[in-house]
Amino acid sequence: MFKKQGGKMTGKHKLIRYAPKATVFDSEAASFASQLDAVATALYSKTGSVLLQAAYRQGLTEGIILLLTDGVYSEDFVK
Repeated sequence: MFKKQGGKMTGKHKLIRYAPKATVFDSEAASFASQLDAVATALYSKTGSVLLQAAYRQGLTEGIILLLTDGVYSEDFVK
């Protein structure tokens, strides 16, 4: 339906993977650095919050809709 209404998916085959014990995600966050309307993510609360903070600090989330899964559902996620 999205495509039928003129939507375009970019990078749908470009998965961004990271080391499970990583604590810095600046290079992964750089994947936001393109002309996107939205980013769909599958994250967990501990690592996902660090990834999104890195993207935010780099100014990469402004004007982008973030679609998050229930894996980030945690009161600690927003801290």
